[in-house]
Amino acid sequence: MDDDAALMVTISDRLIDAVAAAIGPWVEACVVRFAPQLREDARQAGLEATAEVVADLRRLLATDIDEQRTTPLAVLRSAGRFPTALLARAGVIPPMRDPFDVRNSPDDVYALGPATWIDLGEEVGDAGIAWGAAKAHLHLRRHRT
Repeated sequence: MDDDAALMVTISDRLIDAVAAAIGPWVEACVVRFAPQLREDARQAGLEATAEVVADLRRLLATDIDEQRTTPLAVLRSAGRFPTALLARAGVIPPMRDPFDVRNSPDDVYALGPATWIDLGEEVGDAGIAWGAAKAHLHLRRHRT
């Protein structure tokens, strides 16, 4: 493994660790913002989200960059289904949303996001940006003519 590939693995592991630490508390905060009485259910949803999202992220980041068909941010965004499902089951009425948001994120009925890395905290934000930069660097090295 060359130095760039080894660095990519290190940066990918950092991203996975940051997401693993942040996703559960993020899910809980999303739910509690709308329904504080659901805190215990939100913790459980956070554990489920962590397990699934981290597993999906590991699979994606173990795939060669030229074979990846989605992005880590898209995987992260899939976590919104956990607090959304809990809130919907509890009968929480979704807020009014901007028509643009409705068109672009039809499943995000509670406008939870996450839209960007930083929505899950500074550590995830930094790790996500570092991963993107490392992927771009590796891609350029491979495909430069």
